[in-house]
Amino acid sequence: MCLSATAPRLSNAIGWSLAVALAGTAITLSRSRTAWLAFAMAAIMTTAYLIYRQRYHVSFACLRSGMPIVAVVCGAMAAIAVPNTLRWTSPNPFRESASNIFQFDAGSASVRLRQQVNTLGMVRDHSLLGVGPGNWSIEYAKYASSNDPSFDPRLRIPTNRLPHGDWIAMAAERGVPALLTLIIIGVLMLSNLLRQAGRTNPASHGAEAAAIWCIVAVGVIGLSDPVQLTPAPLFLSAVVIGLAFSSQAKTRVSLGDRARVALLFTFAVLAVRPVVYSARQLLGLLAKSDGSSDSLKRAVRLNPADYSARLTLAERWLAQSNCDSAIAEAAQAFVLIPTASAPVALIARCRGILQSERKGMR
Repeated sequence: MCLSATAPRLSNAIGWSLAVALAGTAITLSRSRTAWLAFAMAAIMTTAYLIYRQRYHVSFACLRSGMPIVAVVCGAMAAIAVPNTLRWTSPNPFRESASNIFQFDAGSASVRLRQQVNTLGMVRDHSLLGVGPGNWSIEYAKYASSNDPSFDPRLRIPTNRLPHGDWIAMAAERGVPALLTLIIIGVLMLSNLLRQAGRTNPASHGAEAAAIWCIVAVGVIGLSDPVQLTPAPLFLSAVVIGLAFSSQAKTRVSLGDRARVALLFTFAVLAVRPVVYSARQLLGLLAKSDGSSDSLKRAVRLNPADYSARLTLAERWLAQSNCDSAIAEAAQAFVLIPTASAPVALIARCRGILQSERKGMR
């Protein structure tokens, strides 16, 4: 949308507007009320910013800013009018989503709100440093209410891996000071972009508008969905925002050949462990694709932290009456997610079978 509004040529603007129309179709079909709200707020702020940057050519700015908005509307209308194979339970799904965009006492919004209210208890008990990154799903069992639809101890995995919302997750896993720091950084970046309006090179208008778009959209969507907790959206947001501020850089740092080699070597050393860990996760996921017992064993060897593979393998051992191996794998799965009841139930069954076998031998 920002590239369409700031493209140097009309042909480029039309091309980007077609891409915007496709994005509008996808967002409409998602029926994500948070995405709709974030898109609208980001579009309003970005359009106002572009008009202000071109305040001496208001008519031209309005025309160029209006093109992507018209493209979004056309894309949304195409999503509604063109038949699709999505199985909606409502006869008027888009109308229902639009009419309930601010309704928080029903549907998925109520589930998110209830989970966030429960997570506030976690924030209260661990306000300084949080429970640690990635530990929300493990600790949440202590704070889930009895009528919480997002938590069911009878399931293989009692709750989602990530909480509903970046901001509540930041406070719960990393502490309130980390959340306040992130908010302050976002406000400072947004105020700096607005303050630089009209002072920077016009060629950077698109990058700055895109940065404003990202900051606003991430802030709004982060109220109910995990955006900053997932690698791909966080990476894309960081790149877009970084490109905007690169045009404002006033200090250039030049490094010699030795310094560059040392910096590259340091980066490579620091990146080895996370890259290897991610590669093992990917290989473990590929290894268990066929679902056989041998593939599950390979998946566990490659990625010992794969709870699902360990529990499934334990169930296979139980089906083969190999209770010793089943108990060992279920115990490892329980260590990974202590709040899950499935490993405990499997261990109890195995112990019952072993006791029956011992009594029969007598």
